Amino acid sequence: MAFFQKENFRQDLFGGLSAGIVTLPVALAYGLASGLGPIAGMYTAIILGLIAVIFGGTDTQISSPVGAMTVVVALIIATEVTIAGSIDAALPVLIVMFALTGLIQMLMGLFKVGANIRYVPYTVVSGFMSGIGIIIMVMQVKDVFGVYDSGFNSVPSILMHFDYFILNANWFSVLVALATVGIIYLFPLITKRIPSSLIALIAVTSAVYFLKLDVQHLGEVEIHFSHFEMSYLNQIFQSEVIFRILVAAFSLAILSSINTLLSSVAADKMTQTVHDSNKELFGQGLGNFVAGIFGGFPGGGAVACTVANIQSGGRNKISGVISSLFLLVT
Repeated sequence: MAFFQKENFRQDLFGGLSAGIVTLPVALAYGLASGLGPIAGMYTAIILGLIAVIFGGTDTQISSPVGAMTVVVALIIATEVTIAGSIDAALPVLIVMFALTGLIQMLMGLFKVGANIRYVPYTVVSGFMSGIGIIIMVMQVKDVFGVYDSGFNSVPSILMHFDYFILNANWFSVLVALATVGIIYLFPLITKRIPSSLIALIAVTSAVYFLKLDVQHLGEVEIHFSHFEMSYLNQIFQSEVIFRILVAAFSLAILSSINTLLSSVAADKMTQTVHDSNKELFGQGLGNFVAGIFGGFPGGGAVACTVANIQSGGRNKISGVISSLFLLVT
């Protein structure tokens, strides 16, 4: 495991910057999808990304919010908000859930559970990831069509009332979404040296701004620590709440671990190296623990961001540090 190599620093610098560029829109989008807001995704990408690469067992791993985790996190947040009545009231429970997720991952690393990932069948992982992908696509329907007042929020209800979104569509939103997807997939035919997601983000955002298209915006993103009402702390010690916390934390810890180690395997194949699974789980756990305390939510190793790092020359841990620092100053 190498943190820094002078002879490869230039490649690590480019790798880290490329990974940071790819991670930026991912963090904002998944933060928004989680229900905590775009800045929560940035907290996760910065804190988790920095701590996980320093203490983890995969030199080229880039950690951030990931799709599979965000779907589950969003469900947990929505459930807790419904029970508590507001996001402020739900935050104490959510923070404990997210911090405990990290602690469980740290224990999994210390007790050398990481090596057991090889027993998970590929078909199970493939089916799970495919299902998560379908959920993510369906949940984006309201954003693609620009329809936010439908009242259809679950996957079944959205699919059953798909015609409603078409009939009430904001076609500027549809055009923006199609243009973004088109650039992401077609720009690599021109060059792969510049991340297509960055080009899509800059080009389409600029077009919307200068053409003043009537589409929904994220709004101003302010950096501030999450807050919660101290009067709600006593709810954590209720037996039914403790049960919900344990179930959610174990579920998120297992999901994050599987997602992360699969990403580590992909990194190994690209760099011809061998990662340390147990050290990786400990680093991810520590990152998720700290991120959860400071307003983020659990994430894991991100394949797309890791691949961007490796393809741009990143080979050592310093590339992951550079990626996180890039996000911090952006």
